[in-house]
Amino acid sequence: IDRLKDKQAVLMYVSDRGQTIYDGSCNLAFHGHNTQYEFHIPGLVWYSDEYQRTYPDKVAQLQKNKKARLSTENVFHTLLDLSNIRYSTERLDYSFVSSQLKRHKRYVDSYGWSDYDNSTFRGDCREVIDKGKPLVQEK
Repeated sequence: IDRLKDKQAVLMYVSDRGQTIYDGSCNLAFHGHNTQYEFHIPGLVWYSDEYQRTYPDKVAQLQKNKKARLSTENVFHTLLDLSNIRYSTERLDYSFVSSQLKRHKRYVDSYGWSDYDNSTFRGDCREVIDKGKPLVQEK
């Protein structure tokens, strides 16, 4: 960030996954257990003062959407929008720095493609169980 702070710059970091840790009565650790903790992915967006002056609307939307229900599916579209790269098939409804952001179904890989927002959490480790029928994964 020290190298970027005096430039018109933005930085986005998104982890590839969350992590289950020995926490309370959950005796699982690491990933691959289909728990809620593995699907909550840490991330951040940092921007310089110059970026904020150049793109005040993007920064305002970022602040507005900071509690939005997102998924890694939003990352590609947001990175291009943050960079002000326009293209014919862009999906600003997936960019969380766009006023066009819309809520989408968030699918996670839990015994098939499960609708995360239509799931319950089972047990101490909060295993994700779709209330409906998960979509079959094509191999």
